[in-house]
Amino acid sequence: MSQAVSRACRLRGLGVGWALVMTACVINGQVKYTWSGPAIEHFEDRRTQAKPGTGRTEELDAAYRVRARAEEFQFFKPGRVFAMLWSETAGTGGFSTTPLVPGRFGQLIYSQIRTFVVVAVRHTSHFVEACCIHTYGGRGTMKPGCNPVEHTAMYLTGTEPNITPAELERGMNKEPIEVVPVDKTQKLAPMARVRLGKIYSIETNVKVKDVGLVRDDHLTKLMDYWRYEMGYDSHLGGSWRQAEHHLRYIGYDRPASQNAKKSRAAQKATTKAGVAIQDHAAVVVEGGEEVLHDGEAKLLNSAIFIRVENEAAPPVDPMSRINFAKVYTLEYNVKVRNVGRIIPDSIWRMDEYFVQSTRT
Repeated sequence: MSQAVSRACRLRGLGVGWALVMTACVINGQVKYTWSGPAIEHFEDRRTQAKPGTGRTEELDAAYRVRARAEEFQFFKPGRVFAMLWSETAGTGGFSTTPLVPGRFGQLIYSQIRTFVVVAVRHTSHFVEACCIHTYGGRGTMKPGCNPVEHTAMYLTGTEPNITPAELERGMNKEPIEVVPVDKTQKLAPMARVRLGKIYSIETNVKVKDVGLVRDDHLTKLMDYWRYEMGYDSHLGGSWRQAEHHLRYIGYDRPASQNAKKSRAAQKATTKAGVAIQDHAAVVVEGGEEVLHDGEAKLLNSAIFIRVENEAAPPVDPMSRINFAKVYTLEYNVKVRNVGRIIPDSIWRMDEYFVQSTRT
């Protein structure tokens, strides 16, 4: 016996007149939900503009552009504040007003304009490490689950920092950081907060919009706060409680492509131009041996061994390499697949290689 109930749910971000229909079916005492409706669309962001004549399709403003060649080295430096179109896998914590677009394997992708401040530059590898500037929906660090201690306010020259008494009471006691805007059109929200305990690796070949630079005499302050929150200067650093155990699990990259059909000849690993061999190590299944690519020099770092715990997972390619100089921040609330864990004897090597490769 089944009972069906349907209702239309209008979501922010789908635009006027767009709706999804949820059908709830009770089958053998269990409720099953299905959704039907049009493809999920963008909502208009003030920093993007609709493409003329195409309705819902959007284009980035011309202010967003790639900084190539010599300009890359001049533009990307510690203290640079820039905006870009940022995309990441949608979490499972419920609906969001953030624009959603369909991705591979039926998964939804967040896509929104985000503002970052550069804290480290890897010119030889063509990426930077940056901290994101949030407003948390205009709530600042009063958003539930937010740790005020690892944040500080950011504001533009000619304005005043806006810090609420409640944020001070909860521990947001770092001095605000002033940003000198590139021109008078730039704005930072009054509740702009930079999260210093979380970094993002961003390629330098993406379109970005210049916002400005951290004021010269505030740059040292920014860097000190960031190093402390990341624990780079002391094992006591950081505002969150230290984990009792180091991270054991690993996600691995195929050397040249996610396409498993790529031939070994097409895989370059550390022979690829611009790759710093000293920042890499081979990733090998426990009991296996390190395999070098054609023309690849002997790696300076010892191999990192994985104990496979999920035989159903795709096999670890013997040509895989891990890049310790490039850190990716992952949210807990996304779908992942366990591959295995790094064996105890490789844990300390991983820590050592990471510290060596990320020193600034």
